Amino acid sequence: MRKTIFLSLMLALLVSHTVMAHDTWIQKRDGELVVFRGHEGKAEGYDPTLVKEAKAVDAKGTPVAMDIKKNKEDACLSTQGTPVVVAALYDSGYWLKTTEGWKKATKREGTGKYNIVEALKSKQFCKNVLTPCPENTKAVGQLFEIVPLKDPMTLKVGDKLPVKVVMDGKPVEGVIVANGGGHESEKKNPLKTDKDGVAQVAIEKKGLQLVKASHKVPIKNDPDADVLHLASTVTFIVQ
Repeated sequence: MRKTIFLSLMLALLVSHTVMAHDTWIQKRDGELVVFRGHEGKAEGYDPTLVKEAKAVDAKGTPVAMDIKKNKEDACLSTQGTPVVVAALYDSGYWLKTTEGWKKATKREGTGKYNIVEALKSKQFCKNVLTPCPENTKAVGQLFEIVPLKDPMTLKVGDKLPVKVVMDGKPVEGVIVANGGGHESEKKNPLKTDKDGVAQVAIEKKGLQLVKASHKVPIKNDPDADVLHLASTVTFIVQ
């Protein structure tokens, strides 16, 4: 009996790692700005109706109207203006971590049906810096956001990018920050934000940079989840 419970818990942890390890990011594909979702930088298909809250700003910091184009397995962002930064939300909704793995359900739907380990609501914010500009160091107003404190488009390999992680515009301490694939939480000493929400992210290679952070906070007055899982990415190119 104990062995069975142990194996069930280990399976739940394994599936937990797989589900929460997925990133959401924005990257150009054939000239279009595409919202990607995947694991270890490898894109996978998803429900494009979950992409919401598209926004952008131009070089003067003026909001630029954005449209979300729904494809079969992903979504693209389009605009009539000339944005320097574009952003969106992937609203993953409610999930249950159970002893049988992850289930796409609310706490009320799963109570009595599953052995619930954790009931959460997941929101994944993504942002892409397109061109060098002072506006790149300002927040665009996402609930959970990585804000570069230096224009990332001016960096080269070997540099470090100072970033501030904010929630509701306020800095968050102790958030694990990483650049690229892999899972920093598995490391002995992962990079974390300081008391001011700041971390120094190393630029180790040319090409697309995917800086990411995640955070959990308790939810009050929601019968369908106990925890709000927040994730954020910012992507840019280093020449």
